[in-house]
Amino acid sequence: KSLKLDVALPKLTCVDTNVSSTALGFTWRAWRLAGATYVRDLVPELAEYIANPMSCRLPADALDAQTTYKFQVTVGFADTMTINSSATTTIVVGSQALVASILGGVEQAVAIGATTELDGSESYDPDEEGALAYAWTAARVLDDGSREDANPLLSSTDTTQSVLAFTPTTAAGWASDTSYEFTLTVSHGARSAAYSVLVSVSSDQYMPRATITEFDESVKYKPMDGAFTAIYFEATSPDPARTIKQTAWSVGDGQSAALLGKPSGAPSPMLIDLGKTRPNAVYRLRLTVTDSIGSTSSTVVSLTT
Repeated sequence: KSLKLDVALPKLTCVDTNVSSTALGFTWRAWRLAGATYVRDLVPELAEYIANPMSCRLPADALDAQTTYKFQVTVGFADTMTINSSATTTIVVGSQALVASILGGVEQAVAIGATTELDGSESYDPDEEGALAYAWTAARVLDDGSREDANPLLSSTDTTQSVLAFTPTTAAGWASDTSYEFTLTVSHGARSAAYSVLVSVSSDQYMPRATITEFDESVKYKPMDGAFTAIYFEATSPDPARTIKQTAWSVGDGQSAALLGKPSGAPSPMLIDLGKTRPNAVYRLRLTVTDSIGSTSSTVVSLTT
């Protein structure tokens, strides 16, 4: 977040006439704590942040995470700063939370036997302190909604990369017409964040594919009349004998279809009317694709305000 430091002055009365002017001058300084000592290196240049000398306004990226700073302002008569007074404050900058993300929607569908990738490469550290560590896990979703450990299915897969690549085959123990929950945990030092998606494994090897190609589910969108956001998508068929006949967008139960800024079956991108959303809500938007023999698959994305 940005930081603003203001100078609060008492009422001033000139009790002597040995100064040529009662105009005030302000001098700002900053130090960084290194070990047990405050030093002047690696601190922001303050000149560009004190256009109004009574305030020091620092943008969000001016200070480093997990660092302690000391700021001092000295106020005196402008013509002779030997008559002055100083105030000091200490600022401790913490760390921001990591952001874990898996592209393609919170619910996805894959075909049994098809090479599959789950992409977590858009996960990031807002403090940019170094590379993230990745760890993928899997659980089978049972009929009652509970989860059963399915990590042995990933035993031949590298689960420490940003992209999880695997092929769900019955020979390897994967069950068709079954949903699995995949969780990506990213970490850096003591900080970590997790993100999960549901993946349905279809028994139809040539099912149509509904793919979200561009939409950031980690963003919190602001409800605003006249504003829209776009969800880019593709509908494809791996079988040249089966063509895509229909794409259809729908919204979650109890949520208004008026969110859709275009007809449900319109081509990419689908527009979402942010003016129809409310603050602090999560909307689930489903894209369903149907091919020429009536086979379907769907993908769900979430939009958070």
